[in-house]
Amino acid sequence: MKTLLLVMSTLIGGSMTLIFVGRERLGIGWGQILGALAAFFASALIVPATIMAAFVLYGIWPQFRYWVFDHNVVPGLSNHPAWWVIIFAVGFPLVALGARRIVAATSETIVAARRSFVFVTAGFFFTALLSFWPFLSRQDYLPFYPLAFIICTGAVLTISDRWVRNRNAAKIWRVMPIPAWFGVCELLVALLAHPFWDDKAKLESDLLRDTLKLTEPGDFVFDRRGEMVFRQRCFYPIIETFTEERIRRGLMEDNAIQRCIDTRTCVAVLPGAMPSTTVRFLEQNYLPIGNRLRVAGVLCTHPRTGSTLILKSLFRPPTKSSRATLAL
Repeated sequence: MKTLLLVMSTLIGGSMTLIFVGRERLGIGWGQILGALAAFFASALIVPATIMAAFVLYGIWPQFRYWVFDHNVVPGLSNHPAWWVIIFAVGFPLVALGARRIVAATSETIVAARRSFVFVTAGFFFTALLSFWPFLSRQDYLPFYPLAFIICTGAVLTISDRWVRNRNAAKIWRVMPIPAWFGVCELLVALLAHPFWDDKAKLESDLLRDTLKLTEPGDFVFDRRGEMVFRQRCFYPIIETFTEERIRRGLMEDNAIQRCIDTRTCVAVLPGAMPSTTVRFLEQNYLPIGNRLRVAGVLCTHPRTGSTLILKSLFRPPTKSSRATLAL
């Protein structure tokens, strides 16, 4: 979905660059333009076309189309107000005006075209994303960041060069230019925010290690987004915003409980957001063993002493998985 918006932004950026710079000034004909477009789309479509062809070949194209496109379109679902459409109505004309001034201020034709293309492409993507994207998440901004980085880098280098040529500028800018300061600050922020000596992957690696110990390759697990990646999931949909909303509206069947029972799923991760009945079922029938992991069973109090606890498998006779569960 983000790729479609990026392709549209690329076409808008190229078209407006041709208008601002001029085809005659660039010295290219319509044949060259059409050839470049054909080469662009041919190379851009290789990977997605191969993936889609594989799904068609194996007869599961309807599932691909639903989960990639249809599932992610839920009318009325949004996490930002409708009036944000004004961002595009006001912002993109300003982007176009800025690109036109950039072209006018740049003497070299090729450099002017490059600057205009990157600026318009980034501006269209950002303003259209904020105005028309139904449900914004951090991942939706990923195609924008490289373009924004190029624009900001050019601006910083230009300012740095002017300061270095300015005799009244402090000597420190000549010894250590602005880009170097940015690099040092970025390194310090990265170390403070995400210190490399802090193993934050331990929780995930422990989850996978425990899952592999408790299950065999043919066993099912219940997780949110496929985080127990080495085992097949009993509940097929990814548990995220669109799935939750479709279940809430009755557009999708919530058969997670029945699937856990039918597939005899003994290992689960309690999801953060699911219908209360599913969460309650998991809490009542799966016991926590640390690191978000749960195993099927119940705690039984000894009738005489009241202190002995027994972990009992719910879904099947003792196997490797349930023996491991009992051992825990």
